This record gives sequence, C-alpha cells and structure tokens, in this order.
Amino acid sequence: MSLLQKKYGNQFNEEANTYMSYIKTGATRMNNLLVDLLEFSTLTTQGTSNELISLRSVVMVVIGNLKDTIERKDAIVSYPDRMPSVRMKRIHLVQLFQNLVSNSLKFVE
Repeated sequence: MSLLQKKYGNQFNEEANTYMSYIKTGATRMNNLLVDLLEFSTLTTQGTSNELISLRSVVMVVIGNLKDTIERKDAIVSYPDRMPSVRMKRIHLVQLFQNLVSNSLKFVE
C-alpha cells in the first residue's frame, strides 16, 4: 500500500488515500497481533519478565485494536491521565485489557 500510495497517491482522491491509510494501519495492527501470538506461543519456555510496562500504552494499543467496534457501538473508553507501570509481560496485559474492554462492549447496548 505504501508503494502504491507513493507512486500513484497524487492520482487518487482524498477518500482513496484515506482508505489506503486504513489498510496500512490494519496491516500494521495485524503484524503486531502475529508477533504477540508468536510471543504467547513461546511463554511456557520463557521465564518471567522484569520489563516495566506502562498501562497507559497498553490501553492505547487496545483502543487501537478495538477501534472499529468502539466506533460502531458509539462507545467512549475513558481512563485516567496518569496510570501506573507494572512489571509483567506486555502481551498478558494487552490480552487482559483487550478482554475487559471487548467484553464491556459486547454486553452493553
């Protein structure tokens, strides 16, 4: 998509360029999910993590992953400006928060 947009972008209208941006964002998100899946599949062979993870960054990833559902439900995901950091594997935190937000979106009108 990047190559098409670079070579022919000036020939496309604004709507087409917007759609291309959506595709690039979706492909990046899918790549991140695949990397997370690979990491998850190797959890049993790895020890614990001492990496300090910002909960705010995790929430931002989850909001990005669930953007379409959030918009379709016309939902608002709110969280505090200041959130703690914890020592944990990032993939576990993303899974936890994504499940929480996804379930809340699923079970409300």
